[in-house]
Amino acid sequence: MTSDGHDHVLLLVDETFDYLLRVEQRPLIETEPVHFWGAPGHNNSVYRDGYYNGLCIDTEDLRKEKSQLFILPVFPGDSGSGVFDENGHVIAVVSLADKSADMVSFPLSFTSRQLAVIQ
Repeated sequence: MTSDGHDHVLLLVDETFDYLLRVEQRPLIETEPVHFWGAPGHNNSVYRDGYYNGLCIDTEDLRKEKSQLFILPVFPGDSGSGVFDENGHVIAVVSLADKSADMVSFPLSFTSRQLAVIQ
C-alpha cells in the first residue's frame, strides 16, 4: 500500500454490526448544527451539540494547516468521537479543544476508493 500523506486509524473489532454510520466528506456550511457522543473523563456516551463555525488556517504553522472550527463543548476523553450532521452522517472527528468551547477538526480526507469501501 502506498502512503497518501494522511493519518489513518485501523480499528479491529470482534463483533458483527448490523448498521454502519455513513461518512459524508463534503464542504460544511457555517452555522450548521452538529452533535456527538463522547466520553469525557471516565463518563460514557455523553451527548453534546453545537455548530460549525468555519475554516481556520493556523498561520503559526509553516504548513498552513486548514482546520474546521466548531463551537462544541469537548473535554479530555472526547478525542476521536465522530461529529454528526442533522442527517446522522459523520462529517468530522473530535481532534483538539480549548477551554472556550471551541473544537478543531481536520477536514476528512478520503480517496474515492476509500469512500467506496466505507460507504
